Amino acid sequence: MKPKLISLSQGDQYKLHLKGHSTSGYEWQIKNSDDKIVSVKKDLEILTILKPMPGKSPDGVLIIQGLSTGMVKLTIELKRSWENKPEEIKVYKITVR
Repeated sequence: MKPKLISLSQGDQYKLHLKGHSTSGYEWQIKNSDDKIVSVKKDLEILTILKPMPGKSPDGVLIIQGLSTGMVKLTIELKRSWENKPEEIKVYKITVR
C-alpha cells in the first residue's frame, strides 16, 4: 500500500475527512504517529454540525497539525473495538517543514 502524502508547515492544520461507518460499529482508530512532529485529534465540533440523515453514519474528521520539522508515518484503521482485524487501513506520510 502506497502512503498518501501530506505536506504541512509548522503550525498549519490539515483536515482529513474519513467516511463514517459508526452505525455498523466501525470506528477510525489512530494506530501510530509521532506526537512530537504532528498532533492528530478528532474534530468533534464538525462531527456534531454535520448531522447525517437518519440511519447514515457521520463522516469522521481528523485534524492534523504540524508541530515541528520532520517526517512521520500516520496509520489509521477502520475497525470494530471487539475485532482484531481492521476492515480498512489508510497510511499517510506527513512532512512538516
